[in-house]
Amino acid sequence: MLANLGSQRVDEYAILTNEIYKEYSRMKASEYKEFKGIRKEPLIDNMTNVEVLLTDLGETATRELVNEYKILYNKVKKFKTLVSYSCNTKFK
Repeated sequence: MLANLGSQRVDEYAILTNEIYKEYSRMKASEYKEFKGIRKEPLIDNMTNVEVLLTDLGETATRELVNEYKILYNKVKKFKTLVSYSCNTKFK
């Protein structure tokens, strides 16, 4: 899961999972916890198999999109560098 990325990404992970919850439940995580009557325990521990599946699917899809974006970004960056050197021009 994306939560294993490290402590510096906790906020990003929270934002991402909040968006995933909103897509299939129409509620933010805090609203969803209140709806389910959860106070202290993690939301994921109180989810049905389908809810866990939807959350995992959203995280996996996001991870794949980020990886594709990184690959594309690196290709564009290399292309700009090549063009910049060949034209003796700097691109931003």
